[in-house]
Amino acid sequence: MLHQVLIQMIRLEIEQNKDKVLIEALTKQLEIQKNIAEFSDQELMKAQEQIMSQKQRIADILNLIMIKGDAKQMDDVEKLLQNKEFLSL
Repeated sequence: MLHQVLIQMIRLEIEQNKDKVLIEALTKQLEIQKNIAEFSDQELMKAQEQIMSQKQRIADILNLIMIKGDAKQMDDVEKLLQNKEFLSL
């Protein structure tokens, strides 16, 4: 009887250790996933900032052409601005 109790206690301890290892592994996995998500968010923010910067540069160039350009250049800019694909940038 005592022998069976000891065996049961050892089994419980083994199960407890398994659970502990599993919890530690899942905690580490969650930490890694959080780091990946944070890194992805940072990269997305950088990309959005670059896109906005490029859009501003395009707008500045178009404004300069409209101010300084000749009639043909202004017509070309107007056609470009009427292009829905260009405006979706």
